[in-house]
Amino acid sequence: MKKWAFVFAVCSTCLPLYGQAQEWANAEVALASTRPDTIRWLDLSGQNLRRIPDYVYRFRHLQELNLSGNQLRKLPRRLNRLDSLRAISLTENGTAERKEKVRRIQENYRKSGWSFFGDAENEPDYFMNKSQMDSARDATTVAIKRIEETPNALVPKFGRLRNLRVLSLSDNAAKRVHRSIRKLKNLEQLNLSQNFMQKIPPAVTRLNNLKSLNLNFNRVNLAGADFRRLGQLEKLSLIGNGIETLPPGMVALKQLRLLALARNRITRIGFNVSACTQLSSLNLYDNQLTEIDDRLYNLPALETLDLTYNRIRKLSPRIGQLKNLRFLSLAANGIDHLPEELGDLSHLTALYLDSNSVSQLPRSLVRLKQLKVLHLQRNQLHYFPAFLTQLTQLEDLDIAANQIADLPMEINQLVHLRLFFLQNNAFDKGSEKYRLLHEVFAEMRKRETVVND
Repeated sequence: MKKWAFVFAVCSTCLPLYGQAQEWANAEVALASTRPDTIRWLDLSGQNLRRIPDYVYRFRHLQELNLSGNQLRKLPRRLNRLDSLRAISLTENGTAERKEKVRRIQENYRKSGWSFFGDAENEPDYFMNKSQMDSARDATTVAIKRIEETPNALVPKFGRLRNLRVLSLSDNAAKRVHRSIRKLKNLEQLNLSQNFMQKIPPAVTRLNNLKSLNLNFNRVNLAGADFRRLGQLEKLSLIGNGIETLPPGMVALKQLRLLALARNRITRIGFNVSACTQLSSLNLYDNQLTEIDDRLYNLPALETLDLTYNRIRKLSPRIGQLKNLRFLSLAANGIDHLPEELGDLSHLTALYLDSNSVSQLPRSLVRLKQLKVLHLQRNQLHYFPAFLTQLTQLEDLDIAANQIADLPMEINQLVHLRLFFLQNNAFDKGSEKYRLLHEVFAEMRKRETVVND
């Protein structure tokens, strides 16, 4: 099964945030520059700044400004003097003191004897018995958790920045954003990930030109969320929020192209997802779905569908309606039967069916002529279908941990194969047939194919 780092191309707004900077500078380099007009990207991160320095306004062609790790209370309207400024990062704003408190607690814990079992270079001030060490560890964990879960009191304000298109406020331990964010009328990308947001801030829902919104790893409850003014939104990422259902109001997101909902607790899709006719990428990795909503099959533009780690037992024949699908993962569910219509997905290049209960593959899979990745490991297959050797574009084939006892010699016809995993099956490695297969594997390895048998 493919390992995901989540995701799925989710709304990243790390600097460089907007386009390609022509010349980078930190504060020292910028101030020494004799050509301030050439500075396109300015890095003022970690300077403990409480206001924007006056010298910033010298860089008339500045496009990107990194203000991460400071103590800023406002992005002033004066920044409009920088006509080309399009992107600002305010990540970890106002969190330095919190991090220092955590560091001091960890240091005190070290000194109190946590390295009892031996750390020659960092001997503690005194040693404790096991009971004392357990108590100290528990107290330290509670103290750090209390600090980390306390919302940041520093909530920056925003002037009317007419040129700003990209803003990152991630990792700020913020429970809210200031209502003045609605002044950023032309904002297109907003990153609010890794905060303490419990809802989509009402002022954010008034950003009519917003195209990308990242709320990953917050505590967002979508109940009552107003999506009516977010009709231009193309990317919405809500990974890791504990969401249980999707509200009917999401039907307003007609332009949505990417919807990332991994690592939630979603049991059902509560809105007419078929209204999102532009949706090309849907990530429902690690949720609690027991079935696929029928409306999902009416998404003509869908190219990527990830349903890994859910509780789906049956796959409807309607899966074949998703004619443009290129990536499909149904791994780690409880599926025991695959419909013939799976072979109708003629554009499919990656198919993940691992960690299910499949005992037989539909012959229609032979029609998946563009398939490059096929993962079937950890199922209940007792034989390897010879027709799979006709999938000549395969590059990654995993059939490990099944009950397969034999392979067709035609496996050598998969000349593009680069990864072939077949360990933990039922092969008789002492048999004459396996000896011949081993010769085939040797030929494949000469083509630089990784064969793990």
